[in-house]
Amino acid sequence: MLSPCLSPLSLCRICVKQEPKELSKTLFWGLGWGIQREHKGVLLWHWGDNSVFKAFVMADPARKSGVVMFANGEDALNIGKPIIDTAMDTDSLAFAWLK
Repeated sequence: MLSPCLSPLSLCRICVKQEPKELSKTLFWGLGWGIQREHKGVLLWHWGDNSVFKAFVMADPARKSGVVMFANGEDALNIGKPIIDTAMDTDSLAFAWLK
């Protein structure tokens, strides 16, 4: 689960209408979880999007800590980044990639 299997294109979630430029050096997909590598270690993340219901989870396996956010609203993930960043003391790159 913690081993990178795929590196997405930098800041490109759905890249069917453009040429690949550069693979991300910090975001990867493991077995079902997003992986963010940073100088402090590895963070796992995932999100849910069911119309107006949104969810996001980020975990730090080394520190055995994490945060889960559930929200109602189509733009709910817009408030997720500052919440996750503060709770996990990081810059959660996944939100830029999810747009």
